[in-house]
Amino acid sequence: MAEPHTDKDEQLLTQVLAYISPLYCRMCGSCNGVCDKGVPVPDMLRFLTYADGCGEFALARERFLELPA
Repeated sequence: MAEPHTDKDEQLLTQVLAYISPLYCRMCGSCNGVCDKGVPVPDMLRFLTYADGCGEFALARERFLELPA
C-alpha cells in the first residue's frame, strides 16, 4: 500500500474483476430479483448479511430453510 498504483496493478485488477464478476451480485436488477436458476436474489443476500454481516448464522439458516424447494 505504500507504493503508487501502476499500470501493471490496473491490468491485474481488471483481470481479477473480469474473473470474479459472474460470481457476485451487483444489484443491477437485470435478473428481476430471481437468477436464471430460480434463486431469489434479495432473500439470499439478506441471509448472507445475517450470517456474515451480523454473525447470526442460525437465523440465516432458519430463513433459508423457509424458502420453497
